[in-house]
Amino acid sequence: MSEIRRLIMDRRIFQRIRTNFDVDIKEPTMDSVYNGTTVDLSAGGISIDSSSQIKSKDKLDLWLKFPDGHQPFHTTGRPIWSEKNKADTWRTGIVFDNIRFMGLWRVFGPV
Repeated sequence: MSEIRRLIMDRRIFQRIRTNFDVDIKEPTMDSVYNGTTVDLSAGGISIDSSSQIKSKDKLDLWLKFPDGHQPFHTTGRPIWSEKNKADTWRTGIVFDNIRFMGLWRVFGPV
């Protein structure tokens, strides 16, 4: 685990839950959208695995395909760390720009 990732994990204020659903990612410098799979999710951010490294530090558009059968949940975020996995994929941590609790309710459910 990288030092940056460890420091960020120490500052988390929201509980993370393990997830496994698709996410579409669009970088501002790319015309195409590419896919990833969620690893975990919190109200403050998300970890995803993808076949390509997300190099941008700019705002990303994210379409989270929650397994509830409804339309994908759109949000934006900024990558804060990225590292290569043993499975020849890239894991990236993304902090959400705006926390949208009502949209995330679809995953977390009522508390």
